[in-house]
Amino acid sequence: TNGYTADNIAPQLVNFEFVLAPGTISMTFDEVVDMRTFSPTQISLINAQTRSTNPDQPAVALSGGTADETDFAKVFTITLKVADVNAVKSNLANLGSTEANTWLIMTANVIKDMAAVDAVNIVDGNAKQAAKVTGDTEAPVLQAFELNMNTGKMLLTFSETVPSSTVVATKLVLHDAVVSSTINFPFTAGSATSVSSTVVEFVIVKADLDNIKELRGLAANIATTALEVQTGAFKDAANNELIA
Repeated sequence: TNGYTADNIAPQLVNFEFVLAPGTISMTFDEVVDMRTFSPTQISLINAQTRSTNPDQPAVALSGGTADETDFAKVFTITLKVADVNAVKSNLANLGSTEANTWLIMTANVIKDMAAVDAVNIVDGNAKQAAKVTGDTEAPVLQAFELNMNTGKMLLTFSETVPSSTVVATKLVLHDAVVSSTINFPFTAGSATSVSSTVVEFVIVKADLDNIKELRGLAANIATTALEVQTGAFKDAANNELIA
């Protein structure tokens, strides 16, 4: 007698590893899964096995991501979106910094096996703990800045989360040119606030702003406005110093 039993066993996540920088999650399933059905938005990172009892604790629902496998696999790695990585870094004291505060939940719609069976969901209350967490060792990079001479404010845009509390004003120097500058003005003080996780607003003290205005040829236009950021001027959420 011939017989056949179709595969109806749901794939299960065996373990996962999280790397904070550049921001990846490596997932291992107990069987081959169909990567064409993968939906990273069904995954969230939370900071405890049970978060529902304390919903004020941090959590990051993935807004997307790209897997390194596109056909089928048991093990694959997701590269997270920058915004999601920065959301984790903004809560680094309580999420994504150690195995103890890195847990994953996911819906059954996250992926299917090769027989189109949905994965076993992982719910809040029974979240999966990270098998390994690798912290951030990359220094932040200043990507752009904008200076408003009317308000005396600078907007600083970074490659990753930079807490405004780490700003050291005396390590910022204004120049009249990117190369071979002849006028250099180191700031003496200033205050900083976070506009977003990657944007900091720096307010120049009035005495510095007045002195800059007195230096003809410095910050007179965009061509005469360059910013030197010295080592230690800023730190990221993992306490890595910006390196000049």
